[in-house]
Amino acid sequence: MVSKYQRYLSVHRPPKLQIPH
Repeated sequence: MVSKYQRYLSVHRPPKLQIPH
């Protein structure tokens, strides 16, 4: 169902959310 979306987020992983400025 939301497998593609999950993988997309997992593969892209926005650094903005990971590393707060």
